[in-house]
Amino acid sequence: MKILSIFIPAFILFGGVSDKVKQKANKAITRYFETDSFTKKIILLDDISELQSDEKENKVVMHIFDNDSKSLGYAVLSKGKGRFDYFDFIVIYNNNLDVKKVKVLEYTSSRGAEICSYNWLKQFVDNKQFHDYGKNIDALSGATMSAESIVNEINLINKIMLTLKSTDSLK
Repeated sequence: MKILSIFIPAFILFGGVSDKVKQKANKAITRYFETDSFTKKIILLDDISELQSDEKENKVVMHIFDNDSKSLGYAVLSKGKGRFDYFDFIVIYNNNLDVKKVKVLEYTSSRGAEICSYNWLKQFVDNKQFHDYGKNIDALSGATMSAESIVNEINLINKIMLTLKSTDSLK
């Protein structure tokens, strides 16, 4: 499996990501792992045959390390689709692959911004079950398409992380 260091512009792999989104992703990682200094290694999904090509689209999987090369956890940058616009979000995992934080980094649509709410997003934290919008994840009035999109994307990201773990690709 190929792993690239952050010294190669990691977000080149995630076309169309603005500098603002990159900064917000770094800030979310900094806050969660409580460190201003970290290294990111990109885990390329191209070599993971257990995943279909459409499952790999618009995902950047990052292994986060401290300055002593100790693993802190993982972060996955992804896109979701609202009714009219795409939005960027990040899912942060600890080393045990428990979801520890989900944060919408940029949401530009005039509708559906309720998915950015901390109280709604915290439903995903430490929740290892399959997420089913409207059943074990609260429905949001006026944000149905965005909410369904982020739920589906988080389910897919969780599948990707478990696949990477089972193929021993998270080193």
